[in-house]
Amino acid sequence: MGVHSYGELRHHIGHRIVCVYYGKSGQDPDNIAVECETCNEVLMDFDNPIKNKKKGKSEHPLYRSNCDIIG
Repeated sequence: MGVHSYGELRHHIGHRIVCVYYGKSGQDPDNIAVECETCNEVLMDFDNPIKNKKKGKSEHPLYRSNCDIIG
């Protein structure tokens, strides 16, 4: 999961990239992720350091931000 090099990230040029969060509505997110919708791949994600880490993620984000990037 994720990209760790220039080459891995280069593969996603021109793909639909979105920033999403996972967690309960109205609460601080458990996790924030940058995802490639074209490949259905998480490029990077970070757990909320204040909350307990949870195992697994919901299949659908509750929120899709307005920071869509199309390269």
